[in-house]
Amino acid sequence: MEADYLYELEPLMWDEESFNRLLMWAVENDASDIRLESGDFIWIRVNGCWKKVTQRTVEINEAKALIEVISGDASSSSRVMGGKEFNFAHEVRFERMKKKRFRGNATGAKRLSGNGLSIIFRVIPEIPPRLETLGLERPLLEGLFPEKGLVLITGVMGSGKTTLLAAGLRDIIEKGGRYVQTYEDPIEFDLTSIPGASGPVSQTSVPDHLASFLEAPKNAARRAVDVALIGESKERETIHKMIEMSELGLVAYSTVHTRSVHETPSRIINIFDTNDRPAVATTLIEVIRLIVQQRLVERCDKPGRIALREYLVITEEIRAQLRELNFKDFAPALKELTRRHGQNLLQDAIKKFNEGIIEEKVVLSLKKEFGDLH
Repeated sequence: MEADYLYELEPLMWDEESFNRLLMWAVENDASDIRLESGDFIWIRVNGCWKKVTQRTVEINEAKALIEVISGDASSSSRVMGGKEFNFAHEVRFERMKKKRFRGNATGAKRLSGNGLSIIFRVIPEIPPRLETLGLERPLLEGLFPEKGLVLITGVMGSGKTTLLAAGLRDIIEKGGRYVQTYEDPIEFDLTSIPGASGPVSQTSVPDHLASFLEAPKNAARRAVDVALIGESKERETIHKMIEMSELGLVAYSTVHTRSVHETPSRIINIFDTNDRPAVATTLIEVIRLIVQQRLVERCDKPGRIALREYLVITEEIRAQLRELNFKDFAPALKELTRRHGQNLLQDAIKKFNEGIIEEKVVLSLKKEFGDLH
């Protein structure tokens, strides 16, 4: 075990107070995630690499008790052990009027000793970073703020999608004049705490404040919302409502799990039944304004990670080309359009390699994944 990551205050039995101390210690050590699983040690992730930080494994009863007390839901452990994942938010208060926020997920897990319980805590900064600190290219920065329509940020878990979106919303909130509303499960960044807000901001947790994401479009319309965020869009019903919301004349932002710009529309369309796909494809192409793919990779010039970004701003010219295609041909067309009119991951990686920011192995890995002409 690396001495730098040994937690020296490990208790004989974890309770809420002792675990909160561990969480704050992890934050001080620049951890992005903390993992607790029955039958295993506790791990933290720093700069994308997992580090073991305890000397004993967690008992199943400790894990069950922790999820119940931390989430405030006495039935949470039994539901998770019964096969249902459980998402929750957690706050650790420190000093006067200060708090650190975490996003939690609890899922059942298989251990040698039997069924177990795995809990992941994602560290959430108090407020989003400023957009100018993220190094966005000018075309991407300009395309991030359409007057209306749909903006999609894509990537795998832990790729910084939510941070990028939240930074964009912070920019909108600080510039003012627009009503920003989020629908999340759970709420991540606290947008209401952004200093100097020049427009109204509301955040709604589903299902705590609103029964489901299916009610979001109607709710946004009734509340005269200008800018809306729908947390993560992965189920068909949520994606359908995301598209519906973007037809209301407001700007809708959301995240999806895909690995490239060009496959994102097809992935969304194929979630729907075969008979519904042509209509969904037509609507999606009319409302979409920007697709961004983001990945975090190790830097070689200094400690930490940097974002590689792929993006395509959907202009009216590009939209006109897509209207002429069968939706089954969107992916190859968008791949070429991204290369010519936007930026793909390989192009960004080559640029950052030439600048001495990342190692050549990242470029070679992307060439192997997508091909030289990605």
